Amino acid sequence: MEDQDIHLVMQSFGRCTLTDDFLVTFYETLTRSSDEIAAMFAKTDMPSQRRLLKEGMIRLIAYASDNDFAVQRVKELGQSHSRTQLNVRPEMYEIWVDSLIEAIRQHDPECSDELKAAWRRIVAPGIAAMQELYSQ
Repeated sequence: MEDQDIHLVMQSFGRCTLTDDFLVTFYETLTRSSDEIAAMFAKTDMPSQRRLLKEGMIRLIAYASDNDFAVQRVKELGQSHSRTQLNVRPEMYEIWVDSLIEAIRQHDPECSDELKAAWRRIVAPGIAAMQELYSQ
């Protein structure tokens, strides 16, 4: 993975997470995108969920740089989101990524097409790993 992409994404992540608004926007966008996804979060403690999301995003970014700890944590995330646990179907991750990009667009004043593409490249390996674990 390109160091340039990781640098761009880390800088963007820092700008986006200066306030909790970014994570709120992400979940609002995500839950509006699908009734099924909205139902998954209907009884969720959203402040706690936003903290988990922030940690998960850090792990997805680190996964792209082959960080051993992040690789293990993304594997655990994939297992917890698998068919036998949270049942997050593989196709739902595309909605997740699109919701992420929309939240970045709204909250990163330096958002550009290049930055959005870098985000997609960085999260893709971790998302693919989680999708592969769905049926296991």
